[in-house]
Amino acid sequence: MPKKNWKYKTTARKYLAFPEINSQLVEKYCNLFSIDVYHLDKDIQELSGGEFVKIELVRTLSLDTEILILDEPTNNLDNRSTEILSDVLNELSKSKIIFLVSHDKRLDKFSDKTIFIDQGQAEVSPLIELEEAYVEAQKKEICIEKKNIPISA
Repeated sequence: MPKKNWKYKTTARKYLAFPEINSQLVEKYCNLFSIDVYHLDKDIQELSGGEFVKIELVRTLSLDTEILILDEPTNNLDNRSTEILSDVLNELSKSKIIFLVSHDKRLDKFSDKTIFIDQGQAEVSPLIELEEAYVEAQKKEICIEKKNIPISA
């Protein structure tokens, strides 16, 4: 699920008209997230942060894939929209694999298998089979413009 960095001028409706998207699911999720004609006909660059996230969620969920990868899907969402997303993900988790990266505590109840990372330590839920429940994060480096920058995984 991309962040709001859409550079092209288009309406939300055209943005959602992606060839692989299930149009019935687009309609279903638009209704769930209260996306109406006003939002669909709006230029995507003029959407608020929350409106864009809802459009992205509709687009991502309507691809109807077996695996969903969501990075901070509740950014800019209000509590009601987050509850709706949590309910949708809970239902989809019965038939799909969902990878969710989030700092949002409102989604804690959704996950049955979690990896909590804090200050270089990873705490793994009991449903994930590992030899140890705590795993030391590895130090790595990335190269940006010919400079090695240390990072913690």
